[in-house]
Amino acid sequence: MLLNGAGVGLTIATLGGFLGTALPGLDIFAHFRVHYTLAALVLVAVALRTRARKTAAGILVVLAINAATLAPYVSVMPAQARTPALTLVALNLRIDNPETDRVLAFLRRENADVVVLSEISPHWEEALKSLADVYPHRVDKLDCRPRINCSVLMLAKAPWQDAGVLRAEDAPPLVWARVARNGRDVTVIGTHLMWPFAPRLQARQVETLAAFVRRLDTPVVVAGDLNLTPWSALFARLESQAKLRRAKGGIVQTWPAGLVPFGIPIDHALTDLPPDAVALRAGPDVGSDHLPIIVDLRL
Repeated sequence: MLLNGAGVGLTIATLGGFLGTALPGLDIFAHFRVHYTLAALVLVAVALRTRARKTAAGILVVLAINAATLAPYVSVMPAQARTPALTLVALNLRIDNPETDRVLAFLRRENADVVVLSEISPHWEEALKSLADVYPHRVDKLDCRPRINCSVLMLAKAPWQDAGVLRAEDAPPLVWARVARNGRDVTVIGTHLMWPFAPRLQARQVETLAAFVRRLDTPVVVAGDLNLTPWSALFARLESQAKLRRAKGGIVQTWPAGLVPFGIPIDHALTDLPPDAVALRAGPDVGSDHLPIIVDLRL
């Protein structure tokens, strides 16, 4: 009875995750495909051991559905951009993360050209001043009080052509900069979308972000904590409306950092550059509940 109940619950969650387009509140179920797959493997093993063959067969179908959804991401080997012209790091610092030394040491060691950071609390504002010798250029959106965790900023080693903040109704916190590399301009966008427990607001933020991207006349890279997995309906809408695609590199689980590789990928880089020009990988644990992402771009 318990095994059958677990199988029914897993089936409902699996199928519910495909209904996010029609019912936005159900899109949250799509984010746990990795966990559904692992749970299905365990349940199939238990069912076979207890000779519950019909139950095993039903759960195998659920396993196949989730595995097929994940397959395009699992099968993608981590890409390596040849001679990157620009390296980008994006990290949700976690507003109450006390590990400032670990983060600062990581950023200095990685020595990226551009850094996107979110959840900037006052103690992070103070700590980040010590990076001014490496990253003298900064644009930020820190006026999010009392929703303090929506703040976001961008740091750069070299001057940019232009930079600014998006201020629009239903816009996510968003900073942008136009940088020049190898004779080409590229616009880097740093953002942090609302968590999926507010699906309608998150959807409006996606639409506003996509509309902003469509107005740009340069190649684009969007990086940050999107609070979406790449197989969710809203992520697909973002890719379609903004005409961007997620950078290659595999599943790249980033949250929660302490449970990786059993976490979920919600920190991303999306771009309209050719697929072989962009590589995405996760960085080390630096004390946040998110792992950083590192993006190499070849222009």
